[in-house]
Amino acid sequence: MSVYARETIMAAGVWTGEQEQMAHAEAEDGSGPALKVLASKGIHITVPKDRIPAQEHVGVITQTEKSVLFIIPMDDYWSIGTTDTSWREPVDVPAPTAADIRYVLDHANDVLETDLSPEDVIGTWAGLRPLLQPVASDEESSSKVSREHTVMRMAPD
Repeated sequence: MSVYARETIMAAGVWTGEQEQMAHAEAEDGSGPALKVLASKGIHITVPKDRIPAQEHVGVITQTEKSVLFIIPMDDYWSIGTTDTSWREPVDVPAPTAADIRYVLDHANDVLETDLSPEDVIGTWAGLRPLLQPVASDEESSSKVSREHTVMRMAPD
């Protein structure tokens, strides 16, 4: 099947590089890839509601040295996150590591009266945030990469 359009919008997130290759897209000046995206992993943990004594519907949001920590009530649970670490693995399978979970627990314990332990964690999940970076840059730390978005016209094939 063929599809024809005057304009096509590519909103590919962490799959931008792969999509640019498939579309043979490059910057209008022909200098190479139009965009370079760094995947930044954010993980979250879930603990039972009774592990954090707090008023109904009250959460915490605070800054850590490299990310934002939040503790948010969700029905019978607390959702606690997040990390901000560069992800160099396949973007289809982000996963929390033991170090990620420890990082979140340590920062949560800094603001809680009663410490949480790995045994309190009943669930984890991870996602990837696409961070735009200059093509010439090879920034290793995702916390130093811009959170801005861009709209760019790519040269037709």
